[in-house]
Amino acid sequence: MPESNGSKSKSDWLEKTYAKSVAKAPERDYPFDTSDGALVEPLYAPEDMDGWDYLSRLSFPGEFPYTRGVQPTMYRGRLWTMLSLPPPAGPDGPLRSLRPPDADRIRLRSPDGYR
Repeated sequence: MPESNGSKSKSDWLEKTYAKSVAKAPERDYPFDTSDGALVEPLYAPEDMDGWDYLSRLSFPGEFPYTRGVQPTMYRGRLWTMLSLPPPAGPDGPLRSLRPPDADRIRLRSPDGYR
């Protein structure tokens, strides 16, 4: 299994990778805590998990092998990215499915206009 060539500790990641990302895109102004008020850290690392090889099995967010996501801040700064893709082309052409349905065509398909 390849070793991570990035951060070697939680403090290293917070100072380098995470700080650089937060400088570009700050975290949302939102309390990151549990329902009972316990603070949720931006990262849980080796010092938080006994007996588990963090660097070889999981690594850090925003670093190879990207098991924790490609964004160093995960979803604290940016909720998610949505792609807007056009619908597939139908027999009437590529844009036919983007136009609203024609009332006459609906009536021809079914008496109630729903099927």
